[in-house]
Amino acid sequence: MATALRNLRFPLQRSRTTGYFDLTETTLEDVKKNLLMFFVVDEGERMVRNELGSRFRKYLFEPDNQNIRSKCENEVNRIFGDYFPQLNLDQLQIDVIPDNATTQGALKISITYSFKNLSTVKDSLIVVLG
Repeated sequence: MATALRNLRFPLQRSRTTGYFDLTETTLEDVKKNLLMFFVVDEGERMVRNELGSRFRKYLFEPDNQNIRSKCENEVNRIFGDYFPQLNLDQLQIDVIPDNATTQGALKISITYSFKNLSTVKDSLIVVLG
């Protein structure tokens, strides 16, 4: 895949070659990092563009039912439609991890996506919020 405009790689780490922060190397890596950051930042958390971010954390305290999965699916579709229109959402799985003696309640979101103009280039991402 072609070289991307180089963006910061998160979590921030010092580059071994330039002495500055590590940068992404490919468009695929850049898109994956942007998706990850979008999913883990809450809507309203950013100072300048507070509309950027997801609404998943508010679902963590609701009882586990199909309604939570439906809300999360709608949120993923909103994110892809509004902020990542260049991507196809190929697969989506939402799992609710129960809150019990051994685990803290969480949402596990697994997605597989591809580029609309390069449908053969696919990648996946798993995000656990809790």
